[in-house]
Amino acid sequence: MDALQRQSFALALVDIWLPGMHGLDLVQRLRELAPDLPLVLITARPALETAVLALRLGVDDYLTKPLDLKKVQATVARLTAPQSRAEAQQWLAEQLARARPRLAEAERRWQSLTEREREVLRLVAAGCTNADIAKLLRISVKTTEKHISNVLIKLGVGSRTEAAVWAVRAGCERWGKSPIDGACRG
Repeated sequence: MDALQRQSFALALVDIWLPGMHGLDLVQRLRELAPDLPLVLITARPALETAVLALRLGVDDYLTKPLDLKKVQATVARLTAPQSRAEAQQWLAEQLARARPRLAEAERRWQSLTEREREVLRLVAAGCTNADIAKLLRISVKTTEKHISNVLIKLGVGSRTEAAVWAVRAGCERWGKSPIDGACRG
């Protein structure tokens, strides 16, 4: 923010998670200081609601981690080339429209899980073993295995690893965190 008041920039890449500030708050402040500055929001956990809010705040593009260098270069080239912000925002709106069915399907699958299955999925994604999950949730290992089996079926995946990857990609934490999240991470 201080640098922007002293000099001009061709583009700003803004991560959604920043120390001491949310990326969308920074986007809003940047828009106030530099209304024509192209802004790109970066996130490791894409969520439709965040993308829509970012678009409403005037973000010109929305990239997900891990970043593809070619995609970043193309985005920077597109946004710094002579064109209108309206064209850039129209392009982003089209990208969001294409992503909507995939995000809606992730939401549908998440909603198909019971609260206990969601909690188990969060712990699987946190790297917990079946024994860890059983102990944390005060259930038997057999019950844990049954919950994991149900999660795999409902998500349409074939393994714990695929379920964990699904959870991270779908941003399952946006649907609510468990007080025991991260309990199995070293």
